[in-house]
Amino acid sequence: MRDAIRILIIVARSEKDTRLNFNSDAFDVERVFDDDAVTNLLDETPPELLVVSGLSSNRRDELLAWLQMGDTSSLLPVLTVDGDESSISPCCDAYDELAESATQGEIEAKAFGLVSRRGRLHSLIRRFDSSASLLAKDAGCEWVRSRTGIIGLVAIPHKQPAATLKAMAETRILAAHGLLESQPESQFSMEDVWNLILLISVAWSKEEAGDENCDQVLRDLEKDLTASRKIVLWRGTSPIEHIGPLSRTHGGIVAASADPALDAIEAAARHRQRESCVARVA
Repeated sequence: MRDAIRILIIVARSEKDTRLNFNSDAFDVERVFDDDAVTNLLDETPPELLVVSGLSSNRRDELLAWLQMGDTSSLLPVLTVDGDESSISPCCDAYDELAESATQGEIEAKAFGLVSRRGRLHSLIRRFDSSASLLAKDAGCEWVRSRTGIIGLVAIPHKQPAATLKAMAETRILAAHGLLESQPESQFSMEDVWNLILLISVAWSKEEAGDENCDQVLRDLEKDLTASRKIVLWRGTSPIEHIGPLSRTHGGIVAASADPALDAIEAAARHRQRESCVARVA
């Protein structure tokens, strides 16, 4: 299975496992019952995504203790079914919940969204574009060349106050652009320059955004086209939804920008306007 996500499903022995529909070539699945030696299995052959359903409180506590042994940025992504997330979500910035009735599409979107926060963007894009290649990668960012353009991803951890969120996002965006700029110029064409997309993956859903100021920070980031087009990747959504998947109806790739030249001109104008404002204040 090309680039399949390795998934471990832990389910209560009393549960009917048929409701977890992970029958897709996107997933390489192993299922175990919650009274098996789960933590030993996790240590020996760690999966890329953990799915839990119907666990007892004792088993959830054991799993939580295992998860907390790592730092937040490297914790195993977790998908929980029907309310099991309450004991797990606070320790991990890559978690989501599934309804019992989740469709295959919903399952894939949530799974793809979570593992992309852990350095799997390249392999996810390769599911739809076999020519995709990894351009650059470090602990904070990944850049992939695809038929859509050059796609990058940075992850923002748990929700922060607006000012902290803004500073953190700007720092990670700057570092991501720096990583790309450090690559040899021979790797890039003029077309590449017009089609840079940077996904900003956040650990909360659009419905959970709550704070208007934080929401405004993210909207402002999306409006800023300096160096790249930015797209906020909310929890529960897949990167594939935003970067031009192969369409089931049209069979094509959606362009990253309808008019990249106009986008660049507008971005440059905004940049000059900001510089002018700063100069007047100084």
